[in-house]
Amino acid sequence: MNDIQDLQAWYAQYCDGEWEHFCGIRIDTLDNPGWSLTVDLEDTHCQDQEFKTVSVEKDESNWFYCEIKQGQFKGAGGPHNLSDLIKIFLTWAEHCQEAAEASAAHAPKTEETKENSFLQRLKDRFKGA
Repeated sequence: MNDIQDLQAWYAQYCDGEWEHFCGIRIDTLDNPGWSLTVDLEDTHCQDQEFKTVSVEKDESNWFYCEIKQGQFKGAGGPHNLSDLIKIFLTWAEHCQEAAEASAAHAPKTEETKENSFLQRLKDRFKGA
């Protein structure tokens, strides 16, 4: 699947007749120019998961910044960085899903193992781009 299909699948898994009425995903444009991506995390596997802020600035039009703020994943980037924002979110969302499954199976991972797993998955996702 591609990143848009993966984002659609992530969204669809939480649509239960209630969640989608109050939560969702928003993609918008910025006036500097660029893109923004906002994902509501309430009642998802990502709701209480840690996320380290990502900040990359290669040049004036090739940059992105992602953080968790007020229960939302918030990303912003340059005019050609929308796919980067989506990749970062999806990689983290996969990490959240795995963490939730491991917790349910009582197989805790150390913080270092969790971060290394997330970073490796992020590198792999960008390689495929």
